Amino acid sequence: MRWETDGITLSERRGLVEDGFNVRFVSFRPDGLSFSNEDRILFYLRIAEGWARPGFFESPLDPTRRDYLLGIRKDGSYDYGYVADVRQRIAVRAFELLWERSFSIHCQSTLFEIDRRVRERFEYRYRIATLLPGLMAFFREENRLSNHFEIANLTECTDQSETKHQAVKFVVRLSRFMWKVLEQNINESDPETFRNDETTPEGRTWSIRVLAKLNKLHVIREFAPYFGKGDVEVLREISMRNRIRPEHGVSKTRQVRTIEEARITGCPAADLFAYHQFLTRHKRRTRCKP
Repeated sequence: MRWETDGITLSERRGLVEDGFNVRFVSFRPDGLSFSNEDRILFYLRIAEGWARPGFFESPLDPTRRDYLLGIRKDGSYDYGYVADVRQRIAVRAFELLWERSFSIHCQSTLFEIDRRVRERFEYRYRIATLLPGLMAFFREENRLSNHFEIANLTECTDQSETKHQAVKFVVRLSRFMWKVLEQNINESDPETFRNDETTPEGRTWSIRVLAKLNKLHVIREFAPYFGKGDVEVLREISMRNRIRPEHGVSKTRQVRTIEEARITGCPAADLFAYHQFLTRHKRRTRCKP
């Protein structure tokens, strides 16, 4: 692959990023290598890693001079920067192209189509099995400081660009998709379909962590009856990260000790946890009735 060739320049990589989505793949190559659009998306995710994190691309081995051309300013003068600035620009552009060419609202229908007839197709199952792990790794939860969590490549970005807004919408829709597939699988009569659940429990716990940070847990509230033990434990873990303060009725600020204290602080994860517990108790009472 040209990208990994020794001696390739940053300028060449900028050009390859711009043209990458124009490449057409063939089903057979003489060298035995084959690539798919899923491979391209995963490759762009790798390039875009760190796009929103200041200082991510800095290295002590970099030149100390600002002699890399970044672009041309509005007044016509040249804008020069450090080599880390060029790497950041490449990552940002890769992220932008991902959303323009693969994950914009106009491109999502094929990924989020959950009609059973479509889900039985090999191409669909391959797409989900290939892309979901890469997307979950890209938008992973990270503990950056003591009890301070961010969603990598998303919430750490202070830029309020349209690309970021579209990425947030995509992640929210992807998270809801995880649960919608599970709901449909459970409600179908064919047990084989349920065993072949594409989204995996790890995908659903990932969705809880991401939605909690985005303050969007309400979009999966309707799926609370399908929460498993791992999902409930994640909700508890997130709830117990909160701190309760004097305005909540305690003598001094401290870590919450119970779910009820977390609810007092206004924690959505604690509210969803309590709602699931309520549904569980109601279900048990219903079963016990003669």
